[in-house]
Amino acid sequence: MLSRKLYYLQWLLKSERWPQKKIEKFQLKRLKWIINYCYRNIRFYRKVWKENDSPKKINCLKDIEKFPIINRKMVMENYSDFIVNYPKKNIFDEKIYYTGLTSGSSSGHSFRTLINEKTWDLYEAIYLRGLVSIGYSPLKKMSYYWYESYKKWYHKIRIMRKDFILPSTSVEKQIELIEKFDNPYVYYFPSILYILTKINPQFKTRPKAVITHAEVISKKMRKRIENAFDSKVYDQYGTTEFNEIGWGCEENLGYHINSEALILEIIKNKEKVFGEMGNIIISDLWNTTFPLIRYSIGDLGMVTHEKCSCGRRLPLLKSVEGRKTDIFHINKRTITPKTIIDSLDELPLKKFDFNKIRKDEFLLNFVPLNEHIKKEKITKDIKNKLFITLGKNINLRVQMNNTPILRRGKFKMVNNQTKQGLNDIIKLDPFSEK
Repeated sequence: MLSRKLYYLQWLLKSERWPQKKIEKFQLKRLKWIINYCYRNIRFYRKVWKENDSPKKINCLKDIEKFPIINRKMVMENYSDFIVNYPKKNIFDEKIYYTGLTSGSSSGHSFRTLINEKTWDLYEAIYLRGLVSIGYSPLKKMSYYWYESYKKWYHKIRIMRKDFILPSTSVEKQIELIEKFDNPYVYYFPSILYILTKINPQFKTRPKAVITHAEVISKKMRKRIENAFDSKVYDQYGTTEFNEIGWGCEENLGYHINSEALILEIIKNKEKVFGEMGNIIISDLWNTTFPLIRYSIGDLGMVTHEKCSCGRRLPLLKSVEGRKTDIFHINKRTITPKTIIDSLDELPLKKFDFNKIRKDEFLLNFVPLNEHIKKEKITKDIKNKLFITLGKNINLRVQMNNTPILRRGKFKMVNNQTKQGLNDIIKLDPFSEK
């Protein structure tokens, strides 16, 4: 509903500047409401929370720690019990509810989320706030990389129009289309944009903003993209389960957490921490159809008490390091995807992906930037760079191999392909064959 979306947007542009205590007071009010709602209407929570009667014990935000942390495997194994007791007749009808497939669909380790209309209107307003905050005008066009093109009714009245660029388009053609469209905003997955800027280090088009999302972006990735477009990169952080979790503003100090819609915790060794890396835990404060409370999304990140100089009072997610399973401990070092990506940035590579194959075995696939580069020379350079980063005693294979881009347009540059990485989750999504 357009009027509701606009109402939410107007409210969000005010609430982002509320004092911290006011934001926390609002969160506590929503938390009390959603916890009691879940206890009454969601079979899984009623079963799990029954023993300690937790819903009656919410007096402050810290009380959320009384509830157990859940994960994707638990949701998949109890899928039907997470759906509201009293759904509309056709709960899986996408005309009634927004549905989205979580990440991991390529391996079958995914499930379908369900989001009611009111919550989806809030999510879309939050998404628009993140764009408006960087100067985005809904009346201007955007070059938009997505796995499929679509048309909304508001496109017909020239609002939030998009020139779609599909993953099936060759990278050379993508470069050509971005320059042809010459739109003031470019919206892309960072891994794909990184590949494009390796091939074409200087674009003719000069967008007002480049917006990246859905994947990890490292410092050198950001710098290369900014140099190629002579434009600032604004990264967004989100998941299918909660849509947008945080967004970067002009100060680039991290991600402003959308605290009006969710509660984000960082948990390390079963304790909530600030200024330290830990597991990202999210609790949705609005979705009544498929609510997720204290849900571990599988990412590692860090929250800070630091205040952003932009004037917004929303708390900051200082960094996101990627999937927990894609962060390796090698030779007593913690190696994140960003570390690996940046270590190879200067080499003449069009594409590369680093994979953990077994406990102590790693494989790097690469495609050279051009056909004139000698395979033996670039292979040696890759190994030297990674030995410096990871240690010389690692079992590393390097091969020239063109790993395909995933069906939905992502390109994972760091992967854990071991059994541990895949987490042995059984494929239980009722939409898996859709």
